[in-house]
Amino acid sequence: CLSTLNQAEQLLSKPVAPPDSGWTSPFDLGALTSEVARSMCDLRDYTAAAEFARRTIRLRSPERMRARALASLTLSRALLGQGLVEEAAEVTTTVVPAVPMVGSVVVSSQLRSVGEGLAAHRAIPMVATALGEVEDVLA
Repeated sequence: CLSTLNQAEQLLSKPVAPPDSGWTSPFDLGALTSEVARSMCDLRDYTAAAEFARRTIRLRSPERMRARALASLTLSRALLGQGLVEEAAEVTTTVVPAVPMVGSVVVSSQLRSVGEGLAAHRAIPMVATALGEVEDVLA
């Protein structure tokens, strides 16, 4: 997995023609770092996942709301994996306002999944607040 991801990063350094359609965008470094973050979560390397998720957020401009929301939710998932529950709750609350504007089933699904991970820690006040926000936006 890591070898293939390194190869992908090398391939991205080559010039790419602009997309033919306004509906698509080229696979770029931001897309790669997002994929790496998700892959690292799947491999349970939560430290690397958090690093790549943060990098994705930095690479994506504010108008790329969906991409930033997904990267933030990957970061929340990685932080949960590291046992940083309050930090995961804080990051999750940054995504909540974007959910209605983005209108993405994928974002809603990821938010629901992170909420389920946070639910075991509901006794922590910050987590309870975050879960309330998540439940409200998903209702």
